[in-house]
Amino acid sequence: SSLRSITVPASITAIGYSAFSNCSSLQSIAVPAFIATIGYGVFFGCSSLRSIAGPASITAIGAYAFHNCSSLRSITVPASITAIGYSAFSNCSSLQSITIPASITAIWSNAFA
Repeated sequence: SSLRSITVPASITAIGYSAFSNCSSLQSIAVPAFIATIGYGVFFGCSSLRSIAGPASITAIGAYAFHNCSSLRSITVPASITAIGYSAFSNCSSLQSITIPASITAIWSNAFA
């Protein structure tokens, strides 16, 4: 796919299972303030994804949400997030920096493997 950036409109309140998976040209996405969860595999295999702007309303990052996002370099997890799912950031081979807030109560297996 040649999709390079996405701005999700404020009217969207949920992003479904694997919604943008394998969009290999996707480099950035802006998520609106009303999204509560980045679900299972939403950005799985988005190998060009470099950045994501997420709102403070997000409370969970689902399993495989960013799996194989090999261009993702840094992550700042918002203070609103309490859980990071299984393999959420696994195989993010360019990841150099992760900031995890004290609000996190669960980090599942292989979250950063």
